[in-house]
Amino acid sequence: MKYSKIIPTLGCLCAAAFFTASCSDDDNGGSSNLPTVSVDGLSGSLINLAVTEFPRTYSFRFVMNRTSDDYAICEASVDEELLETYNSQNNASAVLLPETNYSLDGFTILKPGETVSEEMTLTFGSTSGLEYGLTYLLPVRMAIDSEQRDKFAMDGQDEIYYFVIDGDKQTVWKSGIDMSDFRTAVNFSIPGSEVRLEDNTHTFEMYIYPYGWHSGTNYIGTWRGIDFNESGSGAAFSGCEVRVSGTDGTTNIGNRQVDFPSTTLPTDQWVLISISCDGTLTDQTTEPAYWLYVDGQLIGSVAPQKRYTGSSQGYHAWYTFNGMMLGNTGYYFEGLVGEMRMWKECLTQSEIQANMQQVQDPAALYGYWKVDEGSGSVLTDSSGNGLDLTTTTTLTWGSEIF
Repeated sequence: MKYSKIIPTLGCLCAAAFFTASCSDDDNGGSSNLPTVSVDGLSGSLINLAVTEFPRTYSFRFVMNRTSDDYAICEASVDEELLETYNSQNNASAVLLPETNYSLDGFTILKPGETVSEEMTLTFGSTSGLEYGLTYLLPVRMAIDSEQRDKFAMDGQDEIYYFVIDGDKQTVWKSGIDMSDFRTAVNFSIPGSEVRLEDNTHTFEMYIYPYGWHSGTNYIGTWRGIDFNESGSGAAFSGCEVRVSGTDGTTNIGNRQVDFPSTTLPTDQWVLISISCDGTLTDQTTEPAYWLYVDGQLIGSVAPQKRYTGSSQGYHAWYTFNGMMLGNTGYYFEGLVGEMRMWKECLTQSEIQANMQQVQDPAALYGYWKVDEGSGSVLTDSSGNGLDLTTTTTLTWGSEIF
């Protein structure tokens, strides 16, 4: 369920099928004596379709009222010229539904002696990429081949179905960067800026929408910075790597100090990963200094296991934050990476839960990236601190229901 162009929000969908019929074989002296073909399966003049039902498939057949000695070539096709007709008749301003949002298998042949065709399908695969507040139209014409109009009738004229997809602003959409096609890291930097994490205390959060898990390492992303030792020299490092191992969605999340207990992440839904750190406790090995939450639920707390005072790896005196890295070379992620946040405090579980749907106080963050641009290569910082993230990579965008 993924597509490239993104819009941050879209409402409930309803699909309406509107049927019209009139004569088309008048130049043959009427069609009452011809075998008549109709459409079976799209019942009623109005079909309500909720966005939460997607993907949704409509099945239908061409049906003949009596057998014939001739082949009947029948086809369901999208007729773009009907868009203007619909808008004029309904005082509407609908736009044509993009091809990426549906698939139509609508060609069939009724053989001599047959009265029912094979099943055909119209599938609405996803509403990703549709613009907030717009009305979309899919005009479908059910017709007999034009060269056979002297042999068959279709209740007079072609059957026309208008599938209307209308955003009513009730459903929330979250957009993100589609990482599915990337096999190398996508690096984001903060031009001219680097932020020191006071006492190393912070909370890192990211929303992800996995489409599926592959064998091996599914590398999702991490914040990036500099790890300074007590003498003041530093090296680039990954703040906390969000990873999944294997096809069952088992997490493998950690950094230079800790490895978190594993849990299983779902697919085809937005998931919030939250990692909080109390920097005042990172110089010891007995008390928890890090906490991992998934959708506001505590997965585990961990004491520093490595890179503490006295360890063979030495002790990090402080961290700075200077960017993000999504994906990694050879370790790809099939899904969206959405909203990302870097908080100034070690958030508690109740604080994480209170901010899941909407950030209550942007001033409490080092950086807040909604990832709702839908195009371009800059992720705007909504915290007010001006820490926009930029990349030289051409991004692919997508959105899914939140």
